[in-house]
Amino acid sequence: MKILSMYLLLFFGIIKLMVQQLRVPSFVRKPSTNVFAFSIIFLSSCTKDSGPIIIRPPVDTLSYTDTILPIFLGKCVNCHPGFASLDLGVTNGYNDLVNVNSINFPGYKRVTPHDPQNSVLYQKVAGNSQFGTMMPLYADRLTDDEIGLIYDWIAQGAMNN
Repeated sequence: MKILSMYLLLFFGIIKLMVQQLRVPSFVRKPSTNVFAFSIIFLSSCTKDSGPIIIRPPVDTLSYTDTILPIFLGKCVNCHPGFASLDLGVTNGYNDLVNVNSINFPGYKRVTPHDPQNSVLYQKVAGNSQFGTMMPLYADRLTDDEIGLIYDWIAQGAMNN
């Protein structure tokens, strides 16, 4: 913080000296204008990468049974019941997801442990249009927290615990 303050003082000192040495209109010499000009220059120099940086607190190892399955039972099992090709119910949910090849997206698994970015489940609930329609289709969208829990569970290895 001290270094930033020193740089700001140095910058304003240089600007003040330049304004005093040059013949510029009086409105440029006003301190409030100098601060405004600096703010514009400073803020316009900032760049943004491809997306927001989301900093989430570290989580303990997530439980499939206690954390992920309730999400499926609340928002997914109506369209993915026990008799469907993808059963997200209590009995087969885990076994129908983890390390199972995707039928609609060759080369991808439904859930690839430790790799949410290459897991169809995560991509579909996160809304990546390259993976078709966002899920759940006929229920309320998953909350950001629920999507984050699925991401974290996959990143932690998609354990059956």
